[in-house]
This record gives sequence, structure tokens and C-alpha cells, in this order.
Amino acid sequence: MTQIAFGLMSAGYREDTISQLVHALHPMTVIAHHDLHRFPALRLDAPNTYFVPDPCRTGWGTWGLVEGGLRLIEHALDTFEFDVLVMISPTCLPIRPLDELVEYLDGHPADAYIDLVMLDEDPEALAEFAYRVFFPAGSVGQRLMLKARNFAISGGHERIDRQGLSIARPLRRDWRWQSTPAPIAMPGM
Repeated sequence: MTQIAFGLMSAGYREDTISQLVHALHPMTVIAHHDLHRFPALRLDAPNTYFVPDPCRTGWGTWGLVEGGLRLIEHALDTFEFDVLVMISPTCLPIRPLDELVEYLDGHPADAYIDLVMLDEDPEALAEFAYRVFFPAGSVGQRLMLKARNFAISGGHERIDRQGLSIARPLRRDWRWQSTPAPIAMPGM
């Protein structure tokens, strides 16, 4: 039987929200990276929950979020026995029985399970996330890209779900390039 551990990235969520999640996952192991800088008073009494020592400062769209995730994975690999580590956030409540997840994983063995959106193949996802992915927080480039994104959806938009991401789809269909730009000829090439 597949042994699952859950890696919980937590920062700034209410204690009762996190408590509800870890109790819903009991008896499975929950390894939590909790940003004590943003929410220092977190106390959990769940016997299935363990904290990553020396957590780092995190934030949505910052490298600290990546560093915290890597610290969580490293601590999990060094400290716990499991077959699959499922990364979750405090808003990821299970909607089906955990036994069904174990049964699925037993029947579908793989080295990794991941949903992703290729930004270079998805113009709507690129417009939605480019300002966070490609530019440093607070930079001029980030502000310009955010303005471009906001302009693209200024005529109205609908929210679509793609691989678990909520993406704004502009209602105007003329917002994206209609053809691939010609390559730029470099002098002396």
C-alpha cells in the first residue's frame, strides 16, 4: 500500500483553517513549512503534524516560496518514510476519501504526479502570470507587464480553470498577436 505524506506550505492562514486541514488528513503525516515571520503564533496539537525546522520567509510570487518548498522536501526526505509526497496549501481540503487516493496511487505508479501549464504554449496563461514569473517583485518590468495584463482584461474577462490555475480569459479576442513576429536581423550576422 502506498504510504503518503503531505507537505503543507503555510503562511498567514488562520490557525483554525490549518487545524481543520491537518485533522482531515489524520492519520497521514503532514510536514508543514510555516512562515513564522508572517504568522508567529501558530499552535497545532495534531499528532500527525511536524514542522520544518528553520523555516524561511515566504510570499506569493517570491523566491522564498520556492526556498520554503525545497526546505520542506529536504526535511521530509531526511526525516520521514513515505512513497509519495503530496504538496498542498492550507486551502486544499480533501474532497474525496483518502483511501481512494491511496487506491489510485497503488494502481497508477509513477515517479512524479504534476499538472502544469506551459506558459510558452498558452497565451492566456502567459498574459495572466508573466508579470509574476519573469520580473523581480516591484520592478519596472513587473509593473509594465501587470499594466499590460490589466489592459488585456479591461474589456471584461471570464475565469477559466486550467490544471488547477485560475486564469483570466479576456472577452476581447483581439488582445493577442495574430501572427508570430519576424525574427530580428542582427547587423553583421
